[in-house]
Parts: sequence; structure tokens; C-alpha cells
Amino acid sequence: MPTSTRTRQDRSKSSFTNSTIDVKDFAGSLNGEIVGLAAEEIEQGNFAQAEHYLRQGLSRNPDDHHCRAYLEVCRVACGAKTSEAERAVREIMSANPDDPIVYFALGQIFLLGSRRREAFRMFARARQLASEERDIRRQIRRAEPRRQAVFPGLRRDHPLNVIGGRLRALFSRFRQV
Repeated sequence: MPTSTRTRQDRSKSSFTNSTIDVKDFAGSLNGEIVGLAAEEIEQGNFAQAEHYLRQGLSRNPDDHHCRAYLEVCRVACGAKTSEAERAVREIMSANPDDPIVYFALGQIFLLGSRRREAFRMFARARQLASEERDIRRQIRRAEPRRQAVFPGLRRDHPLNVIGGRLRALFSRFRQV
């Protein structure tokens, strides 16, 4: 195997960042490099360019549900209606109900649409589905915008965590000033 090919495959495996989720299947797919480029653009906030890359990937393989899910995230970030993107990702989800990537993408769409509670539910479901996949769980945890609970042994909605979290946020604002 030529060295340049091996390098490209290594880059496609490691190019996902905290904006997206590393999917080992992408490394072997035709869309691996294109999705890797799109992920880099998403991390940098260049959603229009990421959308362009994802559309190229879909022209090669229209059935790539990860590409389709991330494309909807890009569309919402570029101003598309969240309801349309939600409907499209839910259709993908119905065909792939055990795929944590799709739940993560729907969570990102909810987050962009200011529906934090639903977003966090989707992130939790993605973490649950990725229980055997350590890399995906770590990246979901890194991408989630919430901090860790004040009392990790208690549920997030426990009154001590809610009050403690609000106090922590209040004091962190004073520290920044």
C-alpha cells in the first residue's frame, strides 16, 4: 500500500472534532475524506463549506445517513427551519434507530433551535446507545455544552444540582469580571 494512501486514511479516521462524532465506518467508506473535511469546517464554524462537502459526499452515496444527518445540522446553522431539519433527521432515525450519530445530530439541531431540554435528551440517548463505543461517548461528552453536575452522584434535575449549578454559574460570572 502506498504511503500517501495510508496517510489519507489515517487523516480521515482522526479528523472528527468535538463538533461531530468520529465514526469508524467512515474511514472505509467512499465519503471518508469528504466527511472529514466537512467535520473540520463545522468545527471552524464554516457551515456553508461543510454543507458543500456533505452534498458532494451524498452525490457519491445518497444513502449515507450520517452525511444526511450532518447536512441537516449545517442547513439549520445556515438559517434553514429547524422543523424541516428535525423532520428529516427523525426520518433517518426511524430507519436507523440504534445509531448514536443520528441522535447526536438531532440534539445539535435542537440546540441550534434553542430547545436545550430536548437537545440534552438526545445527547443522553446518543451516549446510552454508544455505551460500548468509548470514543463516541467521549466526543459526545466533549461536545455537550453543559458542565458536569455539581453532585455527580445525584440526577441532574435534583434540587441540589439545580441550585448548585446556578450558584456555580453566578460565581463564575463574577470571576470573569
